[in-house]
Amino acid sequence: MEQISKNIKRVIKKANSKEAIKVTIGVISKVNPHLAADLGLQAFLTPFSRRKKEHLFPEGTRVQRKKVANKKVVLYKYGNSPRKILLVHGWEGAGSDFSHFFKPLDEAGFEVWALDLPGHGFAPFSQLNVVQAATIIRGLEEKYGPFCAMVGHSFGAFSIGYAVSHFDELKDIPFVSIGAPNQLSKIIKSFVSIVGFNKNQHDYISRKIEKNFDIQISEFEQGKFFKIHQGPNLVVHDKEDKVVSEKVLVEFKKINADLDLLVTTGLGHNRILRDRKTISKIIEFLDRHKDLHADFNTARKFGLL
Repeated sequence: MEQISKNIKRVIKKANSKEAIKVTIGVISKVNPHLAADLGLQAFLTPFSRRKKEHLFPEGTRVQRKKVANKKVVLYKYGNSPRKILLVHGWEGAGSDFSHFFKPLDEAGFEVWALDLPGHGFAPFSQLNVVQAATIIRGLEEKYGPFCAMVGHSFGAFSIGYAVSHFDELKDIPFVSIGAPNQLSKIIKSFVSIVGFNKNQHDYISRKIEKNFDIQISEFEQGKFFKIHQGPNLVVHDKEDKVVSEKVLVEFKKINADLDLLVTTGLGHNRILRDRKTISKIIEFLDRHKDLHADFNTARKFGLL
């Protein structure tokens, strides 16, 4: 069984397009539905590479390749301040997605930390899931923190959401969530529909995810993460986001009636990260709560920062 798993991962790694994976899954599914579901699960956990954009970082950005929580990542640092902000990109994204944040954050008195998660940007090929990404985020806090706030986009926001609601050292850290999905169950359902799996294959994948990552899919919701998190949350979302519908805002509000929202129009899922007005509003939130995180505040009081 272990050898089969390795072979499946090898197929995913060698595939040069998502369409090739979809066709392969479709062919195998007719002969062996469970094997096709296993292949589908591996594809679900595998980011496909995209064009590198190192040139987008401002001059003076420091780059380091590190191992955090037993995973290889690339770190980008800009500015110099005890008040560090961690920026976490989305699925198949990269630290460079936040390049428009670097100078404004520096000018506002923050030190910028961004990263390429495993399998993304300049980091080595790797599979990844939200729990692993959240563990890396906690590892960064333990190794390089304390951070005074965290900002995430899409998958990155979902990962921070899990981290701040499950790890005590991050329970009160200010959190900005941009373009995040809400329910893991809907993400799985969408993927299953795209690859053409039936209900049995859907259920098989769901069971394996719950077993392999020790989670309950029904409880894996960003709205619930916001509710558990003890620090301030700011949810940023565009009305014309085609990747994550604005309907998630209604879902968030059902669980958290007093949740702070910043709703934009005409920026979509990715351009929102390049909009000056949106970035300024986010920095206002960060500045307002910059010394709230207990670990950061304690370190600052004792002159450790």
